[in-house]
Amino acid sequence: MATKRTTTRSKKKSDSDALSRSALKLIDEAAFLLKKGVQLGTKQGASVHQGLKKKALSLVSTATKHLNEAIEKGSHSIRKGLRKL
Repeated sequence: MATKRTTTRSKKKSDSDALSRSALKLIDEAAFLLKKGVQLGTKQGASVHQGLKKKALSLVSTATKHLNEAIEKGSHSIRKGLRKL
């Protein structure tokens, strides 16, 4: 009879997964704002378009920070695992 192994996710992996999901949500929101800015740009004027563009850029910058942090945590875990070998 085979025993089932239970796999538990390490806290670092779940943290990087959460950061990745958060970054994806921010990118989606930024894309929505840019699309909205294009649609409203001709109707509302350049000021509305610029405001949405700045907000989208801020969201993308935050997403970039989240992804960089997730990559750093992942590479740290890999290095730590390799040292144990």
